[in-house]
Amino acid sequence: MSGTCPSKATVTEYIQAYWCDPFEGCGWETLNDGQADVYAGGGSGKRATARWTCEGSQTVGWRGYVDVNLDGVSDPSGYTYSSPENLACYPG
Repeated sequence: MSGTCPSKATVTEYIQAYWCDPFEGCGWETLNDGQADVYAGGGSGKRATARWTCEGSQTVGWRGYVDVNLDGVSDPSGYTYSSPENLACYPG
């Protein structure tokens, strides 16, 4: 089946924090994203990265999720979410 899979994918990584707002309530808020064209095979530099700087040490829930789009292939809906982690990093 050689040649049937695309050699490149567009990968978008999102970073989210969970917190409560007195006006909007509690929920996951997407803070940033990172996108990269990733070619087949592993190795350093073949990833998309989303980053956010901590502005305080209050504990907040964090998670990431990924959207992968293979070039020329129909994309199913949905995302892959990481397991949430509580970190002493309050987003500003």
